[in-house]
Amino acid sequence: MVRQNSFFERSHLDLPSILSFIYFWAKNATLGQCAEEAGISSSSTQTQWGIRCRSVCELWLNHQGQGATMGAPIGDFKLGADGNLVPKEVEIDESNFVIL
Repeated sequence: MVRQNSFFERSHLDLPSILSFIYFWAKNATLGQCAEEAGISSSSTQTQWGIRCRSVCELWLNHQGQGATMGAPIGDFKLGADGNLVPKEVEIDESNFVIL
């Protein structure tokens, strides 16, 4: 079964909705657009799936920084296909910040 011991395990959404959300998220759509395309009406659910997608990418990048074979370590991450370094643009998502 696809859900068991996977990224999808504790979700109550059907797999087509999850895959649709992930597809549009990877295309840099807003969370609202991802949710609309996936048929997700709950803002909480769309936020949680956005966090899940971001977390998977973060784990992958951290793994790259520990000497994985795909690409250079994160500190020397090569963004250009030809090996030339391309200036990095960083986008900060303020939805994860908590005011204490």
